[in-house]
Amino acid sequence: MQLLITQLEPLIEQQLMNIYNWQQSSQQAEDALSQVMEALQQSLAETLANGSLGLSGSSGNVANHMGQMAMAMFWNPPSPEQEIPYLDS
Repeated sequence: MQLLITQLEPLIEQQLMNIYNWQQSSQQAEDALSQVMEALQQSLAETLANGSLGLSGSSGNVANHMGQMAMAMFWNPPSPEQEIPYLDS
């Protein structure tokens, strides 16, 4: 039994280090993604606030609705359990 423990111990330590490194990498990726999402939300909010979509007339209405949909998507993203129709094939 002791022989088995001495052989498994380095493997377990390596697995723990791999898990720790994976957690660190995942956290860094999540932080970077959060920063990008915040920048996108800010940019979209500024664009909508300035009305600088560059469209007028009926096209402006389309742009307005598209902007509203984009804001709704950013502020209310689908949960992982929800199906996204255009991704199902």
